[in-house]
Amino acid sequence: MNTNHGSDQPNVKAQLNELLENMQMLIESSSEDQQRRLLSSLKDLEAAERRRHPRKSCSIAVSVGTWRVFREFAKNISRGGMFIGTSASFLPGEHVTLTFSPPNQKKSLRITGRVVRRTAKGIGVEFTSPPNAELQKVIESL
Repeated sequence: MNTNHGSDQPNVKAQLNELLENMQMLIESSSEDQQRRLLSSLKDLEAAERRRHPRKSCSIAVSVGTWRVFREFAKNISRGGMFIGTSASFLPGEHVTLTFSPPNQKKSLRITGRVVRRTAKGIGVEFTSPPNAELQKVIESL
């Protein structure tokens, strides 16, 4: 299938192949720290493409409980989970209990989840609690 549509521009596949070749040269000439940052960014992009529910940015204080409780901040949230900024050492697969008070609400929400990814900036948590009408209202209000 030709996606050129009659223009003088190379087709998308050819442009991507050229970009990949240029990226390979750039990667080889980059420091290990630069390579790690690029890898982290690409993994974040890949994860964003796999999401089933759109994320909404937020800054909500959240208590993350395992065998002990950590006080952190959620950076974004969706019907399926949230990303929590933390430097604590959570492991993928670890089950957590999340407790937070949504903006403009007095009642705290308590949700269970499991860590599905870990980055240098924090953890991605997939909710394991059944869908909750209160949580949906919170997300819609952000």
